[in-house]
Amino acid sequence: MSATTNKMDSAEVYNLFETIKEKLDKRTEKQAEKPVEPATVDTTAIEATVERLENAIEEVKKPTIVENHHKHTIDFNIHSNWFFFSWVVLVFIIFGLFWNMLNQRETIN
Repeated sequence: MSATTNKMDSAEVYNLFETIKEKLDKRTEKQAEKPVEPATVDTTAIEATVERLENAIEEVKKPTIVENHHKHTIDFNIHSNWFFFSWVVLVFIIFGLFWNMLNQRETIN
């Protein structure tokens, strides 16, 4: 089995590279002749957002005076839950102490 190899002449290879080079040069010349149009982008939305952010930053940077007026009041509202439960607990404590007092009295007698 013999392998047949086709060897190219170096002159043919050189000619091929020259034709490729010429084609590339023509392509770059065509691209250089075309005027490049800049892309137009609508930036009005971005500009509006930037303007709003700048206004917000200016508002935040303004010093503000905060006045705190505390009015401390104690309100006894019979209808509130804590008031009812606290009275229930107080009544249980009083009954518990009363029962304890009666047991001690019996023990002492």
